[in-house]
Amino acid sequence: MKVIYGLEHLDKPSSPVALTIGNFDGVHLGHQKIINTLLTQACQRQYPSMVMTFEFHPLRLIDPPKAPAVVMSLSRRLEIIEQMGIDFAVIAHCTESLINMSREQFVSKILVEDFKLGVIVEGENFRFGHQHKGSIDYLKQQGEIYSFDAIKVEAMKIDLPDYGRQIISSSLIRKLVRAGRVELAAMCLGRRYELIGEVTTGAGRGATLGFPTANLQSGELMLPADGVYACTAHIDNTAYPSAVSIGPAPTFDQYHTGVEAHIINFNGQLYGKKLRLEFYQRIRDIKKYTDITELTKQMANDIEQTRKIVENSG
Repeated sequence: MKVIYGLEHLDKPSSPVALTIGNFDGVHLGHQKIINTLLTQACQRQYPSMVMTFEFHPLRLIDPPKAPAVVMSLSRRLEIIEQMGIDFAVIAHCTESLINMSREQFVSKILVEDFKLGVIVEGENFRFGHQHKGSIDYLKQQGEIYSFDAIKVEAMKIDLPDYGRQIISSSLIRKLVRAGRVELAAMCLGRRYELIGEVTTGAGRGATLGFPTANLQSGELMLPADGVYACTAHIDNTAYPSAVSIGPAPTFDQYHTGVEAHIINFNGQLYGKKLRLEFYQRIRDIKKYTDITELTKQMANDIEQTRKIVENSG
C-alpha cells in the first residue's frame, strides 16, 4: 500500500478511484464492512482502492476538550488497512481550511478535482464539510452532477452481554474499554484491544518481589479501566502470557496511573523495545494490601489465572 502524507502531495489519478473517507479509529468490524465493500467495488470496476483518513481527530483542532480518546495509533491503523488489501492511503492534515470547507467545495475540489472520484463508499452516519452539512445522501445527489457513484453501507449491529443490541462504533468501543470490558470491545473490533508502546524503566519493585514487570509507555492510547488483566505480550514476533496491572500502586502509596506487565516465561532485556499487549479480560480490581506477603500471594494467583485464560482462549 502506498501512503501519501498530505492532500497537497496527491498526484491527480490517471483513472477514476474507489474511495472511502473516515477516521477509522480502531478499524472495527463496522469499518471493515465499509472497507470490504470498497474493495469489492474497486475490483468490479477495476479502479484503484483508496482510503482517506486523518492524522488526528478533527475535534482536536476544533474543540480539544471534546476530542475522543485514541483507540489506535495512526501507524497501526495503516498497518491493518494495508493488510485488508487497500492500494493507497491518503493522510489528510487537519487544518482549519479543510475542516471549514463547504460541502460543495469539498465535493468539487477534493473529491472530483483531486481524487477524480469514480465511486465513494461510506457509512450511513458519514458527515463532512462545514457544520457537517455533507452526508452520503448529499453525495448521491452530487454524483448525478459529477458522474460518480455513492454507496451507503448500513451500520453493523451486535448483541453484547449486559449491553443489549448495539451499533458498532468507535464510541461504543471507548465506552467498553473504559468500563474494563475488553472482551466485549474485542467482539466489536474483530481482534483484541491493544496497547502498543515502548518499555521504559520503572521503580523496579516487581523484580524485588520475584515478579519483574515491564513498564509500558503507551502515549495517547486510551487505557482500560484500572485493574489487573490477562493479556498476551508480543515481543519480537513471539507471544507470551502476561498479567498486566493498569492504575496506581496503592500498597506502595503511589497513585499515578501506570501500565506494568509481568511477562510469563520471558527472560531478557526489554528497555527501549516495542511491546504490544493484547487484552483478554479483566481479572480483578486494584487494591491496597496490608503487607508484601499478601500482595505477592495475590500476584501469584493473577499469574496462574492469566495462564489459564490465555491457554483456554487458544
